[in-house]
Amino acid sequence: MLVRAQAYQQAISSNGAVPILTLKHLARETDTEWGYLRSIVGRRINEYQPIRRRKRDGTFRDIASPNPALMNVQRWILRNVLTGLKIHRASFAYSRGLSIRHCAEAHVGARWLLKLDLHD
Repeated sequence: MLVRAQAYQQAISSNGAVPILTLKHLARETDTEWGYLRSIVGRRINEYQPIRRRKRDGTFRDIASPNPALMNVQRWILRNVLTGLKIHRASFAYSRGLSIRHCAEAHVGARWLLKLDLHD
């Protein structure tokens, strides 16, 4: 197990990211209580608040906003784990300089297109 953990750590570190080995490790790195994170992962608590935003056309969009403690953890992961990693060429979401148009262009001429939203 130690050999696998060391290989994982080296692979992640070589991409400029901080390797996280366990939930307890993440809790320590983010100065967050392990029990709180465990409750979120175990879906015993829901740390998202619904927000309703009006769109330009007058309809509404529902957004789930994380509570501050969870947002802190998410931002830590973004800064220390995700930022700087190579993005798969098929991924367009949340990439600077890429738009919905770039994503759509990748599908021009496709016979099928599967569109879905993930929740829970």
